[in-house]
Amino acid sequence: MATILLVDDDKLVLAVTQELLEFLKHKVFAANNGQTALDILKKYSQIIDIVLLDLSLPDMNGADMIPIIMNQAPKCKIVVCTGGDFKEDDTDTFSQRGIAAILLKPFEFDELKSTLNRLLA
Repeated sequence: MATILLVDDDKLVLAVTQELLEFLKHKVFAANNGQTALDILKKYSQIIDIVLLDLSLPDMNGADMIPIIMNQAPKCKIVVCTGGDFKEDDTDTFSQRGIAAILLKPFEFDELKSTLNRLLA
């Protein structure tokens, strides 16, 4: 079991992903914007293991949040969740920035589960 900060501005994606994570017995903090996510991270940085981060947020760019997350919670693993504009070349850029994994939306339950299992192994 891990403690996961889930960040997504799409209410349906946030609710469904939170349910899936809780089904997998993870503790979940959910945030629908970047500022709320950073507030949660500041308060709970010692116990958050993984951040599932949507790159398209209404109040800030998810990519700009990555160094802030890494600074506040250096042991935390970041999983970028994105759709749309992702290119295969972005994989190297993300790994250089310390991203542990990338999930392309819409992702399947098994893909989410295997990604988390790999990161928690």
